[in-house]
Amino acid sequence: MDAKKAGKIRYIGFTGHKDPAVHLRMLEVAAAHGFHFDSCQMPLNLMDAHFRSFIQRVMPKLVEQGIAVLGMKSMGDGNLLKSGTVTAVECLHYALNLPVSVVITGCESMERLCDHRGTADVAFRPGGRFRALFICRARAVRFGFII
Repeated sequence: MDAKKAGKIRYIGFTGHKDPAVHLRMLEVAAAHGFHFDSCQMPLNLMDAHFRSFIQRVMPKLVEQGIAVLGMKSMGDGNLLKSGTVTAVECLHYALNLPVSVVITGCESMERLCDHRGTADVAFRPGGRFRALFICRARAVRFGFII
């Protein structure tokens, strides 16, 4: 908290990849100590409802408490795409239409990145800010800042 008060950091959050029970415990312990997280990162994808659902168990609590939701693994670590049942764009549309602050997605090629670039504009149009993020990431990849 000292770093936040000193202006060295602006936000404090937590993340987890496997079990929503861990997220719920983090929120419980924070509340017991009078602490409020600013953000929470968790996997959000089409298969979530079928096993240890972050969307059903954790997301409502985050929204209720005003904690920013950072979605990750929207393509199920690539497994959803490998199944051939959905496209990358469909996975992103699903995640972007949840009550998220941002969806963090990796791209293993420039082609995939270009495919994703207009996804947010098609899913919804919140002032074009998501389109700007995709363009910035494309530039970062092109200039070698992100591999």
